[in-house]
Amino acid sequence: AYNAEPLKASGWRLISGKLKEGHTVKASTYGSQTEVGISENSLSVEIFDENNVNVTEEYQIELKLGKIKVNPRTLRILTGSATKEYDGNPLECQSYQIISGSLVRGHTLAVEYGIKRTEVGVSENTVVAKVLDGKTEVSSNYAVEIINGKLTVTGCPITISTPSAEGVYNGEPLTYDYYELVSGEMRD
Repeated sequence: AYNAEPLKASGWRLISGKLKEGHTVKASTYGSQTEVGISENSLSVEIFDENNVNVTEEYQIELKLGKIKVNPRTLRILTGSATKEYDGNPLECQSYQIISGSLVRGHTLAVEYGIKRTEVGVSENTVVAKVLDGKTEVSSNYAVEIINGKLTVTGCPITISTPSAEGVYNGEPLTYDYYELVSGEMRD
């Protein structure tokens, strides 16, 4: 996984053919991969005889280069949730927490909030998150999963009471046009 350090794979092996008696191989791998991605593990090979004379040209060398792969560093972020009663003002929640994974030392998380909820209902608290190394964005080295919290605006609770009416049948509808606010507050 990505850690901002070069990944190297040392070592080699002879997979076919054989060396002449007294000959030795001096090989060095020099491939590396720091950022997320894949590269070949380069190899330099020289063959020497028992007198330490370079006899590489006596061999037909075929290299089968391995791969060096750096995978994204996983990071899961949970955005905050908030609830309030409707008051005509927007609700926002600018909080988050990293619930799994971690940032490489020296990296920071820049979170941009853009969601506000004013009307009664529920919205996801979505964000845009970037990983920075100083001022340089390095988000491509991370697999960031964002789990959105909720912004919830509830209706204002009120209780309205209507009175009862009673009358003798006269063929006309019985009505009583009156109500009373028992609890809560009427808002514009």
